[in-house]
Amino acid sequence: MFIICNMQTEIYPGKLLNEERSVEGYRLIIVPDDGMRAALAEEAAYAAACYGLEVQWSEKPVLELLHFYARAEMEDTLLRWMQRICGQSVAFDLVFNNYGSRPDMPLYLRVTNGTALQSLAASFHLLDGWLKSNGMAAVRPSPTPWLPLVKRLVVKDARAFLLDFSSRLMYAVLRVEELVLEKNDGQIVSRLPLHPVNCKPSIK
Repeated sequence: MFIICNMQTEIYPGKLLNEERSVEGYRLIIVPDDGMRAALAEEAAYAAACYGLEVQWSEKPVLELLHFYARAEMEDTLLRWMQRICGQSVAFDLVFNNYGSRPDMPLYLRVTNGTALQSLAASFHLLDGWLKSNGMAAVRPSPTPWLPLVKRLVVKDARAFLLDFSSRLMYAVLRVEELVLEKNDGQIVSRLPLHPVNCKPSIK
């Protein structure tokens, strides 16, 4: 919710209120494959059977790599830059092995080693100079390599639910072969393939 004080109030770095409508929020995400989604659906069914429908399990869990803002007219150039970065980044495996919880995220799936994610996210800082020259902020990598699963937890005995899932082993290996660029409203902008594992990325 925006609180409007006057037409010169800044609600986005470098942008005035009367210019804000042209700015879009974007995020770069990793989407679980069919096998992993099926395994997570079984876990969601278990949660519903044991703890009721009050457990609001995410229907389409995704791992956010980074997010940023840009104007609509910047999109074509933005995509060319991002395609080049992804074309020079080699596909890799992500290993998930157990659940975690924190106050602002009732249940998530941990990545055992986030080094590859951090390295990939860092490569998109190449966009920072161009974004800033167009009045936007730099890209913001996600600080935590997690796959959020439960958006809200309102079961009668939340502690029992969390203790149960903390002891459950959810092992999954996800081959990350593409990134998905979408707007904050969920609209998919583009699918960006990474370079195949067995091929050496070309430098353009």
